[in-house]
Amino acid sequence: MKVHRQPLWLRKIAFVLNYFIYLKFGAFQYGSIRPIISDKDRGRLEAIPEGAGNILVGPHPSNQDAHLLFHLFAQTRTDPVLFLMAAETYLGGTFLRRWVLDELGVIPVNRGRSSPEIIEAMIEHISRGWWGGLFPEGDVYFSREVMPMEIGVLRIAVQAALKVQSRTGQKNGSKKPIRPIFITPFAHVCFLRNPNLSRSRLEEAIIELERRSADKNNKQCQNFADRLRSLADQILEHKALEYGIPEDKWQHPDRFLRISRLQHAVLEQLEIAYFGRVQSGYSRRRAMKIRAICVEKLEDKSISDLTRNIIEKDTIKIRELILMTPFSHAYREKYGDLEMWVEYMRRFYTALSIPKKDFGPEDVVFRILEPIDVHLIASEYKLIFSQREKKNFLINETEALRKIIQAGVDGICSQRSTMKIPD
Repeated sequence: MKVHRQPLWLRKIAFVLNYFIYLKFGAFQYGSIRPIISDKDRGRLEAIPEGAGNILVGPHPSNQDAHLLFHLFAQTRTDPVLFLMAAETYLGGTFLRRWVLDELGVIPVNRGRSSPEIIEAMIEHISRGWWGGLFPEGDVYFSREVMPMEIGVLRIAVQAALKVQSRTGQKNGSKKPIRPIFITPFAHVCFLRNPNLSRSRLEEAIIELERRSADKNNKQCQNFADRLRSLADQILEHKALEYGIPEDKWQHPDRFLRISRLQHAVLEQLEIAYFGRVQSGYSRRRAMKIRAICVEKLEDKSISDLTRNIIEKDTIKIRELILMTPFSHAYREKYGDLEMWVEYMRRFYTALSIPKKDFGPEDVVFRILEPIDVHLIASEYKLIFSQREKKNFLINETEALRKIIQAGVDGICSQRSTMKIPD
């Protein structure tokens, strides 16, 4: 796979355009975003030695994360960088935009599909001492809770380290210096810059949703939180009816459990349709497996229009299932501020296919965490002989990485908060 050298002049122009068009003006559909990166955090990236391979790894709470990651990288380094981008996003623009993305090191990937040639390109890129950026959660969640991550980032980093060791003859205890390979985790959290403005726009959004609601008797005199809860109930009922889920499969006195039960009922429905049996494991991973099958089937040009229509509707269901990853009581207690309610509203808008709404300008606070020496992990990995044990090892290391990033998110949240809304 061809990887362009990414001319510095083009990256400088792209940095300016990225900042003004996508961050400052939100590409004219999102609110303005102001990235906040302290000198200490910027210095942590600048301190990584020249010639070291490095993968920046962070959470995925925003539709603008790719632009934020490019901004973070462009402010601190001049090394060539690779980014993986969802194919539908990559293909959604003009030819000129795709050419620029190619030159800047963007590789399109089909979510849920195995892409060994892309993985190999990233491994080779990192092993040569360049940088990459990944969001291992695999999708946007509008959440401050870092979701379980895929093991691909650890697999890429470990294979890059092993390739470097092999090239430099790191055998039999050789002391020859080898190229450093790092994973650098980072956290970033969105904060609404003008809470009063955002509160006002939230109330406008509630009125708009109430206007579309099936319940025309929704009492306007209810308080803000009661109206949100009422809308949540109506959205759940609307989706259960649309998905054909019987009431006894998802109803429960606890609202959070209703969301979870509906999610699992739809998953089971789709798994029986595509696999013939119900799967086990974390709901997002189960949904991603179904999406992979749907993508594969849609590429078959021989299927009928009726079948294609059914599969396309199922892919929309899967997208909604991923976004429905439920808030819990613990999440509400931990992050129950204005931003949480904005996340809640975004899910409603997405579920009802209502155009995106600007809830006001945001600050995005970054925290760069301690780089992880991948050679130490690779040394343990190559002593494992069983493929199953190798995979379990990567799963455990990935979960450890997720916890590091979550601690970074919580650290940022503990130092800055916004208006609390009574529940």
